[in-house]
Amino acid sequence: MRNTIKQAIRATLARRVPREDGAPAAAVCPPASDTGSIGDEAMIDALLGELRSRGARVSFIERNDRRDWTQAFEADEPIAEPTNSLGGWRTFGRALAPFGAVFVIGADVIDGKYSPHSSTRALRIADFAARAGRSATVTGASFNASPHPDVVAAVRSLHPSVRLLARDARSAERLQKIAPRQTQLVADLAFLVRPDDSRIATSLAWLERQRAAGRRAMGVNLGPTALKELEGATPDDAVAAMADSLAPVLRGDESLAIAAVPHDTRGETSDLTLCRSVVDRIRDEFGDRVFLFDEDFQPSSIKAFASRLHACVTSRMHLAIACLGSGTPVGAITYQDKFEGLFDHFGLAPPAIAGSESASKDKLRTLLDQTLSGASTQRDTITKRLDGVKRLAAANLPEGLFGRPGATDRAAAS
Repeated sequence: MRNTIKQAIRATLARRVPREDGAPAAAVCPPASDTGSIGDEAMIDALLGELRSRGARVSFIERNDRRDWTQAFEADEPIAEPTNSLGGWRTFGRALAPFGAVFVIGADVIDGKYSPHSSTRALRIADFAARAGRSATVTGASFNASPHPDVVAAVRSLHPSVRLLARDARSAERLQKIAPRQTQLVADLAFLVRPDDSRIATSLAWLERQRAAGRRAMGVNLGPTALKELEGATPDDAVAAMADSLAPVLRGDESLAIAAVPHDTRGETSDLTLCRSVVDRIRDEFGDRVFLFDEDFQPSSIKAFASRLHACVTSRMHLAIACLGSGTPVGAITYQDKFEGLFDHFGLAPPAIAGSESASKDKLRTLLDQTLSGASTQRDTITKRLDGVKRLAAANLPEGLFGRPGATDRAAAS
């Protein structure tokens, strides 16, 4: 009863939010309070690129008086996230006056797996914006099979005009059972990231040396998220298994080079730490045929590097997106069912092992071999589907938002 009363008061406060005319503006609620996740940054980079191409200024809804996202993306003055009080929502409503659109980055946080409180707060922001007459979008989200009950209740209570977007068909099916009117299938925003090779001169020089020597470069990635599923093994065991699997592949194929590609640099056990350890174990034997990408971790730089790889084995979904989005075949070390939903967009069942199997040399060797042997066929399939997937990614933005064509409209007109 208490929550119902609060919801009714929030709805009343939202209806009283004033509207200010002026330049088009959008407010973006990020999936975390701090920067550092390259996957999160890829989604936001793509969204801001599209919004700014429509002439919109952008502000972040920052948490706990932080300015991390505002500084990272050189955005306008941030809005404070509403505190858990009616006064907090009233203040938030006044701050929302200049904004015509609100985007909540759905990512993998909406189902409450990491924090039910943060998930419900983000959904309430979208709901409040819609009730205030703004365009309100929860961008492409994954939604697991066992969402938190508080999240289910928050989804069911969303205003009908909230666009609730699922980034894969499996998530869409789950959300449609809860909110059939609002749910729409899209693809991950990160497919819209534009590659930029201007900051990776050293990495490009390594790729050119391999090409000149008649070699093709394959990417590999290990990340701690997938390795959390290890049973009776440690991340160090997975590092050793990856190195021990790569060595015979390199010995057996002189035309192959390996680039370890981190996709997160946060914490003591990060992708960067793990990938560096893999390279350190085999560099003495293989010299320049082994490389660590550590030059620039902007999503656009990583995509530019990924686009030049022959194939890539990755435990990071957004590195897979950087590869697939540029036509590069992928083998996966999976966790939850994120990868499976991603590959559904391409009609692919690529080589894959579970994160729990990533300390097995036999499993990894098979994954590497199958990724290499199937690369040509997979590349053809990706190429045929990629334009359609990018159109789905562009559908994260409402067509005609701010009265100017965006990526969706341009794709439809071409």
